[in-house]
Amino acid sequence: MANFAGIEIGGTKLQLVLGNEQAKITQRRKFAVKLGEGAAGIRRQIEQGISELIGIHKLEAIGVGFGGPVDWKTGMICRPTNRGLVWIRLGNWLHELTGVKVFVDNDANLAALAETRHGTGVDFNPVFYVTLGSGVGGGLVVDGNIYHGAIPGECEIGHVHLDRNGATVESRCSGWAVDAKIRELKTREPQASLPDDR
Repeated sequence: MANFAGIEIGGTKLQLVLGNEQAKITQRRKFAVKLGEGAAGIRRQIEQGISELIGIHKLEAIGVGFGGPVDWKTGMICRPTNRGLVWIRLGNWLHELTGVKVFVDNDANLAALAETRHGTGVDFNPVFYVTLGSGVGGGLVVDGNIYHGAIPGECEIGHVHLDRNGATVESRCSGWAVDAKIRELKTREPQASLPDDR
C-alpha cells in the first residue's frame, strides 16, 4: 500500500502525518512553532518529524499545507507574516530532503479540497472553506478542483480590507486578534464578564 506524508505549517503549530491512499492517517507528529527560530527552526522540526514518521516506509509523495499565500506551481512561500519563510522554495527543499514528489498549497485550499472529497462538502459544487485560527484564510473548490486564480492568495479573505484605516478581516477576527482584544479588556475593564477567568 502506498504511503504519503502530509505537513501543515500554521501560525502556532506544525503537524506531520503519514497516511495511505484511502486518506487514513497512520502516524502523527506535532510541534509548537518557535517563532524566534524562524525558517531554520521550522526546517529542523520538519526534518525531525519526517525522520520519525518515515522509518522503514517508502513515501510516494508529500503534500504541504501552508498557512499563508504560496505559489502552488513552484512551491514557493510568498509573504508570510510571522514565520520568516518568505521566498523559501519549500517544495524544492523537501524534494531534495526526501527524493519524492512534493506538492505545496495554501492550507485553506487543501482543507477545502479535503472537505469536498471526504467531508461535509461531498456532493456540493462549488465548496468554499474558511479557516479561523491564528489567521483567517479561505479556499475554493470548483468541479472537484482547487480554484487557483492570481498568485498569491486568490481566496485569502483574511486580507480583505474592512475600512480605510487598514483593518482587515484577519486583524479583527483571527485567534490572535481576539486574544489581543481580550487581554486589552482585562487591563482596561478587569471586572467585565469576558475577561473573567472563572
